Amino acid sequence: AEGPERIGVEMKRMLADPERGEAIELLYETGLLPFVIPPLAESSAAEVARIRERLDRLRGGTAPLGLAAVLLGSADNDQTATAGRALRWTNHETRRAAWLIDHRHALDEAPDRPWSEVQPILAHPGASDLVELRAADLGARDAADPFCREKLALPPDELDPPPLIEGDDLIAAGEKPGAHF
Repeated sequence: AEGPERIGVEMKRMLADPERGEAIELLYETGLLPFVIPPLAESSAAEVARIRERLDRLRGGTAPLGLAAVLLGSADNDQTATAGRALRWTNHETRRAAWLIDHRHALDEAPDRPWSEVQPILAHPGASDLVELRAADLGARDAADPFCREKLALPPDELDPPPLIEGDDLIAAGEKPGAHF
């Protein structure tokens, strides 16, 4: 890989590595951070230190989770998607990082909200990364963390049960397809 593709590959490695906080700090200290992750161009040393702390609190995770943790509070989901595309990441990786940024508050007060509001978020393929991002950002202050981790441990059919009835069932029962479905 040449140029931006090579940088993207190296950033994936850095952001998925347990030492990702140190990597971001080194990019800042060498002056490379604005070129690699433009939304952080104006970041101060104190902001980079907070980003490092958040990254150091991540337990495992993927490169999209790492990018979301880096950009949390500095970029919206559109800027995150732009950063992922600039790094030549796959559409899936870029969308995942942007989804994490966009849904960072989706589990706020999750234990106190109706299950019908929380369940679709926890059933999303990025839910475990979202819970991890919240834990890294909020730490022990996040009361939703134990609740969400408990729900994520449910069997898939219990967390996201299949529909009781589908369109094919209605057609088989003699219903005509349309808006009423």
